[in-house]
Amino acid sequence: MNKSLLEVVHESAKDLYAAGLMDEETLRKFDTLCLPSLKG
Repeated sequence: MNKSLLEVVHESAKDLYAAGLMDEETLRKFDTLCLPSLKG
């Protein structure tokens, strides 16, 4: 598996949001935590 742990967590958060199990505010918190680390 070539994905980092943060990538897996972020993908899972997006899936939970898409399924209606996570609200947009919580998804944005995951974005804030995960995305800067994924870019660098």
